[in-house]
Order: sequence, then structure tokens, then C-alpha cells
Amino acid sequence: SRTDLARTLDTAFGYCLPFYHAMPVGFVLMIVFLCARRGFRNDRLLTSVSDYFAHTSFSSLSDFELCSLSWAYQSLAQDDFRDFQKLLTEEVTNRGLSPADVKRGQHGIFLWRESTVSFNSSG
Repeated sequence: SRTDLARTLDTAFGYCLPFYHAMPVGFVLMIVFLCARRGFRNDRLLTSVSDYFAHTSFSSLSDFELCSLSWAYQSLAQDDFRDFQKLLTEEVTNRGLSPADVKRGQHGIFLWRESTVSFNSSG
């Protein structure tokens, strides 16, 4: 059931959180993205990722990673993590990306790239 899966994920995140610093950032972002796609909110995971980026710049993230992370926090965190969402929004704006780019972040990198190329080539 959905509840059992949520409990299993929570246990797994609790076990893995101490090791996130050793994992590639892209892997952790993929977990956040997949949770958001399925509507699974895990506060331990969201807190861990927001704490990590509170001490690190977003410069290592690709535009897609930034947009998908921003979309994930908008859809999962809603009013929680406001300060982190503000940092994400500022970085999106600083890079010249739009809210539409963030929204497309929910579709995965291949569709995001395709729609970006189509959009840029039509203008």
C-alpha cells in the first residue's frame, strides 16, 4: 500500500542520510525528483537536501537539475521550506530561467531539453 511504501522510504532515508555527503549530488536530486513525481513527501530527505544547499552554492547544478529541484520543492513542500524555495527562485531568476522552465522540470531531462530546444529554436 501507499502507506507501507512511505514507511519503507522513510526508513531507507533515515538509514541513508548520514551517507548522502558521499553520494553524487545528482543521485540525491534524482531521489527528490522521483519522490515528487510520485507525491511522496519525506521531511528528512527535504531537510537534508535544503541543509546541504544552505552551505553550498547551486553552481554545480545544471539548469535542468535546478528546475526539477525547484519544482519538487514547490510540489512537495508547499509552504514549508520557504527560505529554501526563495533561494531556488532567486537562482532560477539569476540564470535567466522562467517559471515555465521550472514547471517543465517535472517531465524529466529528455522532455525538458526537447521543449527547451523547441522553444529556443522557434524564437
